[in-house]
Amino acid sequence: MYKLTVWTTESRARCEAARADETNGPDAVNGKWWPQGLGEPATAGAQDGIRYAFFPDKQLLLIEEDGNVKTFDSDRHRIRSVSQVTSGSQSLAFTSEHGPVRVEDLKQLS
Repeated sequence: MYKLTVWTTESRARCEAARADETNGPDAVNGKWWPQGLGEPATAGAQDGIRYAFFPDKQLLLIEEDGNVKTFDSDRHRIRSVSQVTSGSQSLAFTSEHGPVRVEDLKQLS
């Protein structure tokens, strides 16, 4: 089965903005691991080696695991809390004002 990714102008711009400052790298002193161009997340944390940061103004959720950062379009969700899902592999599940949000249900931008 093929997965088709459709980029809108808006989602492409948000992803490019997220990558704009990646060359600056993580800010180890302040514990910031996301690109500086995103500013401060509304919520951020870590569980069992998986870190996350949510940027509502840009509708982006970043998840870092083993040094790899994945960027997701949070769409209409405003992430409020996180829990760990263990079903054969580690993953995170989030809660928004619309209820539970599985990472698998969000569009991955990078």
